[in-house]
Amino acid sequence: VTFVGWNPVSFDVLEGNPAAVARGVGRIDLFARGTDDQLYHQRFEGAWPGWTAVPGITAASGPAVSWWAPDRLDLFVRSTDDALWHTWAEDGVTWNAWEQLGSNELTAEPAAVAWAPGRLDVAARLPGGTFNHRWYEGGWFP
Repeated sequence: VTFVGWNPVSFDVLEGNPAAVARGVGRIDLFARGTDDQLYHQRFEGAWPGWTAVPGITAASGPAVSWWAPDRLDLFVRSTDDALWHTWAEDGVTWNAWEQLGSNELTAEPAAVAWAPGRLDVAARLPGGTFNHRWYEGGWFP
Protein backbone atom coordinates (compact mmCIF):
# COMPACT_ATOMS: atom_id res chain seq x y z
CA VAL A 1 0.00 0.00 0.00
CA THR A 2 1.35 3.41 -0.94
CA PHE A 3 0.34 6.40 1.16
CA VAL A 4 -0.46 9.29 -1.17
CA GLY A 5 -1.01 12.02 1.42
CA TRP A 6 -3.89 13.95 2.85
CA ASN A 7 -6.56 15.74 0.86
CA PRO A 8 -7.02 19.02 2.77
CA VAL A 9 -10.59 20.05 3.60
CA SER A 10 -10.31 23.72 4.50
CA PHE A 11 -11.91 25.01 7.68
CA ASP A 12 -10.01 27.78 9.42
CA VAL A 13 -12.15 27.82 12.57
CA LEU A 14 -12.45 24.11 13.40
CA GLU A 15 -12.80 23.24 17.09
CA GLY A 16 -12.32 19.63 18.19
CA ASN A 17 -12.71 16.49 16.15
CA PRO A 18 -14.97 16.14 13.11
CA ALA A 19 -17.50 13.34 12.64
CA ALA A 20 -17.94 11.56 9.32
CA VAL A 21 -20.34 9.09 7.75
CA ALA A 22 -20.36 7.43 4.31
CA ARG A 23 -23.74 7.23 2.58
CA GLY A 24 -22.88 4.91 -0.26
CA VAL A 25 -20.21 4.85 -2.92
CA GLY A 26 -18.67 8.28 -3.50
CA ARG A 27 -20.64 10.10 -0.78
CA ILE A 28 -19.17 11.31 2.53
CA ASP A 29 -20.80 13.71 4.99
CA LEU A 30 -18.50 15.56 7.39
CA PHE A 31 -19.62 17.53 10.48
CA ALA A 32 -17.55 19.76 12.74
CA ARG A 33 -17.89 22.27 15.54
CA GLY A 34 -16.58 25.73 14.77
CA THR A 35 -14.81 28.06 17.21
CA ASP A 36 -18.12 29.99 17.26
CA ASP A 37 -19.73 26.84 18.82
CA GLN A 38 -21.94 26.30 15.77
CA LEU A 39 -22.10 23.01 13.87
CA TYR A 40 -21.08 22.84 10.23
CA HIS A 41 -21.69 20.28 7.48
CA GLN A 42 -19.86 19.50 4.28
CA ARG A 43 -20.48 16.66 1.85
CA PHE A 44 -18.22 15.01 -0.69
CA GLU A 45 -19.63 13.94 -4.04
CA GLY A 46 -16.54 14.14 -6.23
CA ALA A 47 -15.46 17.41 -4.57
CA TRP A 48 -15.82 19.28 -1.26
CA PRO A 49 -18.17 22.21 -2.08
CA GLY A 50 -17.77 24.10 1.21
CA TRP A 51 -19.19 24.25 4.71
CA THR A 52 -22.79 25.13 5.58
CA ALA A 53 -24.14 25.80 9.07
CA VAL A 54 -26.49 23.39 10.84
CA PRO A 55 -28.73 25.94 12.60
CA GLY A 56 -30.45 25.97 15.94
CA ILE A 57 -27.93 24.76 18.55
CA THR A 58 -24.89 25.99 20.45
CA ALA A 59 -22.46 23.09 20.73
CA ALA A 60 -20.22 22.32 23.71
CA SER A 61 -18.61 19.31 22.03
CA GLY A 62 -17.92 17.75 18.70
CA PRO A 63 -20.87 16.08 16.96
CA ALA A 64 -21.74 12.46 16.24
CA VAL A 65 -23.52 11.42 13.06
CA SER A 66 -25.20 8.25 11.83
CA TRP A 67 -26.97 7.09 8.67
CA TRP A 68 -29.68 4.40 8.56
CA ALA A 69 -31.89 5.18 5.55
CA PRO A 70 -31.11 6.28 1.98
CA ASP A 71 -30.97 10.04 2.65
CA ARG A 72 -31.50 10.22 6.42
CA LEU A 73 -28.75 11.67 8.59
CA ASP A 74 -29.07 11.76 12.39
CA LEU A 75 -26.87 14.31 14.17
CA PHE A 76 -26.12 14.44 17.91
CA VAL A 77 -24.26 16.93 20.08
CA ARG A 78 -23.71 17.92 23.69
CA SER A 79 -25.00 21.47 23.97
CA THR A 80 -23.94 24.20 26.41
CA ASP A 81 -26.58 22.90 28.86
CA ASP A 82 -24.59 19.59 28.94
CA ALA A 83 -27.61 17.72 27.56
CA LEU A 84 -27.75 15.40 24.58
CA TRP A 85 -29.51 16.97 21.58
CA HIS A 86 -30.60 15.38 18.29
CA THR A 87 -31.71 16.52 14.86
CA TRP A 88 -32.15 14.73 11.57
CA ALA A 89 -32.42 15.43 7.87
CA GLU A 90 -34.56 13.16 5.68
CA ASP A 91 -32.97 14.56 2.54
CA GLY A 92 -29.47 14.96 3.98
CA VAL A 93 -29.79 18.75 3.77
CA THR A 94 -32.95 20.12 5.48
CA TRP A 95 -32.62 19.83 9.26
CA ASN A 96 -35.57 19.28 11.61
CA ALA A 97 -35.96 21.06 14.95
CA TRP A 98 -33.52 19.94 17.63
CA GLU A 99 -34.91 17.68 20.37
CA GLN A 100 -33.37 17.10 23.78
CA LEU A 101 -32.77 13.43 24.59
CA GLY A 102 -32.08 13.87 28.28
CA SER A 103 -29.35 14.14 30.91
CA ASN A 104 -27.89 17.53 31.69
CA GLU A 105 -24.73 15.88 33.00
CA LEU A 106 -22.82 14.89 29.86
CA THR A 107 -19.07 15.45 30.02
CA ALA A 108 -18.00 14.63 26.45
CA GLU A 109 -19.18 14.38 22.87
CA PRO A 110 -21.62 11.59 22.01
CA ALA A 111 -21.01 8.57 19.77
CA ALA A 112 -23.70 7.21 17.47
CA VAL A 113 -24.17 4.17 15.27
CA ALA A 114 -26.96 2.55 13.26
CA TRP A 115 -26.88 -1.24 12.94
CA ALA A 116 -30.10 -1.76 10.99
CA PRO A 117 -32.63 0.34 9.11
CA GLY A 118 -34.74 2.06 11.76
CA ARG A 119 -32.34 1.23 14.63
CA LEU A 120 -30.08 3.95 16.00
CA ASP A 121 -27.92 3.92 19.17
CA VAL A 122 -26.23 6.87 20.88
CA ALA A 123 -24.04 7.01 23.98
CA ALA A 124 -22.27 9.79 25.88
CA ARG A 125 -20.11 9.92 29.00
CA LEU A 126 -21.47 11.02 32.38
CA PRO A 127 -19.52 12.06 35.49
CA GLY A 128 -17.81 9.27 37.40
CA GLY A 129 -16.92 7.18 34.36
CA THR A 130 -20.45 6.02 33.53
CA PHE A 131 -22.32 6.69 30.31
CA ASN A 132 -25.84 7.31 29.08
CA HIS A 133 -27.19 5.07 26.30
CA ARG A 134 -30.36 5.69 24.30
CA TRP A 135 -31.67 3.96 21.23
CA TYR A 136 -34.29 4.60 18.59
CA GLU A 137 -36.52 1.84 17.24
CA GLY A 138 -39.84 3.45 16.34
CA GLY A 139 -39.34 5.81 19.30
CA TRP A 140 -36.61 6.68 21.80
CA PHE A 141 -35.75 4.24 24.62
CA PRO A 142 -35.25 4.26 27.62
